[in-house]
Amino acid sequence: MNIIPFSKIALSDLPEVGGKNASLGEMFNKLGSLGILVPDGFAITATAYRYFLKANSLEEKLTTVLSKLDKEKLSNLPAIGKECRQLISGAKIPADLAEAITSAYNLFAENEISQFSVAVRSSATAEDLPTASFAGQHESYLNVIGAQEVVKACQLCYVSLFFDRAIKYRIDNGFDHMQVALSVGVQKMVRSDVGCSGVAFTLEPESGFRNAVYITGAWGLGENIVQGAVGPDEFVVFKPTLLKGFNAIVKKKLGEKEKTMVYANRAENGKGTLNLNTEPQKRNQFVLSDVEVHELAKWCCIIEKHYKEPMDKHGRNMGFRYLSKINISLSPFQFTFINIPRFRLGTTNCNNLPIVNNTGCITGANNGRYSQFSSYNRCVAGAASFIGNNAYSFFQQGIPIGVSYICNNNIALLKLESIVQ
Repeated sequence: MNIIPFSKIALSDLPEVGGKNASLGEMFNKLGSLGILVPDGFAITATAYRYFLKANSLEEKLTTVLSKLDKEKLSNLPAIGKECRQLISGAKIPADLAEAITSAYNLFAENEISQFSVAVRSSATAEDLPTASFAGQHESYLNVIGAQEVVKACQLCYVSLFFDRAIKYRIDNGFDHMQVALSVGVQKMVRSDVGCSGVAFTLEPESGFRNAVYITGAWGLGENIVQGAVGPDEFVVFKPTLLKGFNAIVKKKLGEKEKTMVYANRAENGKGTLNLNTEPQKRNQFVLSDVEVHELAKWCCIIEKHYKEPMDKHGRNMGFRYLSKINISLSPFQFTFINIPRFRLGTTNCNNLPIVNNTGCITGANNGRYSQFSSYNRCVAGAASFIGNNAYSFFQQGIPIGVSYICNNNIALLKLESIVQ
C-alpha cells in the first residue's frame, strides 16, 4: 500500500510509515478523545519508497556507490553522498505513485475553502526510535501548496536520506543503508506563523529527572527552534504539583527569540517560509501564558501515560492547541562520565554540519539546548555539543576550553567545566 491516512495508522505500523508518522497516527486515533488535537494527514509509505527505487533501478546503483565509501576516515563521504543524491534527484516518481499522492492530497483538501497548505516531512523506518533518534538527519518542507508541489517535496525527502550526515549516522548506529526506508508524512499546517510553536519533554533531558516537564517556545513556525536559529523561552513544570491542580511552574526563562518564521509565497522566493526579525516588544514577551504552560504540561503527562515512557513532542500553533509530531525521548539511564581535553575549534551551522571523527566538541550560536543542532552533535561519534551565545563567543575568540559530557547511549550532554588561558 502506497498511501495510508493517519486515521488508519498506529504505533505498530512503524516499519511501514516510520517513527514520526507512526506516532502521529497513534496520537490522532487514540488521544483525540482526551483533548490532544493532532492535525490530520496521510503517510506515503516505505513501500512507496522501495517502489520508487525499483522503478528507477536504483538499488544496485546506490549499493555500488556506497560500497566505495571510506568507512573509517570518511575521506570521500562528500563525493559519495553527492553521487547518491544525484541518483535520487535524477530519477522520476512513477506515474501511478504520483497519481496516488495527488488523489490523497486532493481528497484531503476538498473541504478547504482556501489554498490548502501542508507540511511534508521525512519519516524514516529507523527514526525516532528509543535508541536512535535521527534528529535533523532528513529534510522537511513547510507551507507546501498543491498536489504537484507535494510530489516534488516527497522526492526531495527521498534525496535527504542520503545527506552526508544521514549516511554517517547510519554507519555510527549500525544500520544498513539499503535496509532503511523512508516514509513521508503529509500533514495539515497549523498557522503557528501568526502565533507560537515549541518543543516539550516529559523529563529534564540533561539530568533525566522524571518529575519535570520541560517546554521551549518561540514566535512563528517551529523550525527556528529545532534548527537552533533562535534562543527560545524556557519553562519547567513540576509534575507532582501539576497533577494536584496547583501552580506548578518552577522556572521561566525569557529567550531572545531573534527571528520569527512565517509563511511565504514559494513562487516568489523559492521556498514556503520567510524568517523575519522579531519585533522588540514580542522579544520581551513570553510566548505562553501560565495557563497555556499548565495546559501543555498536562497534555505531556497524558501522552507520557499513554506511551508508558518519557516523550518529547513538537507543538505548533497559537497556544499549542495542536501537536504536529512526537518523538520518544532517549532513555535517561546508563550515564558514563567522560573527560575531554582542551582544544580549539572553528564554528559551523546547523544546515551544513561537518562530518567529524574523534572530535571533542562542536559549537553553534543561538542554538537551544535541545535543538536539532544539539541533537545531531550529541550523536556524532566522540563529539559533545557546546551551544549558546557564550560558547560561540569563546570559539570566535579562539579561547581554549575544558569540557566534560555525560554519555547517555548516543546522546552526549555537555557541561562547561572551566575556561582556561
